[in-house]
Amino acid sequence: MRRSDERGIALLLTLLVLTLLVALILEFDAEARREYRDAAAFRDNFKATVLARAGVQAARGVLQQDFLKDKQTGPFFDSPTD
Repeated sequence: MRRSDERGIALLLTLLVLTLLVALILEFDAEARREYRDAAAFRDNFKATVLARAGVQAARGVLQQDFLKDKQTGPFFDSPTD
């Protein structure tokens, strides 16, 4: 009887270890997915910031060109855009 009891305990321990390993793997997978989402959000936020700054610089350039044209031709003369 002692031999079958040992086999039963070995089976239970094996199942317990496998359950813990599966739980660990699932948690690692969930953490990796969270990290991937966070990295993608950071990338998208960085792209949006760079594009917004580029837009501000482009607008400044257009306004500066308009200002320089106004200095040459006067403020009340609108020349056709190029």
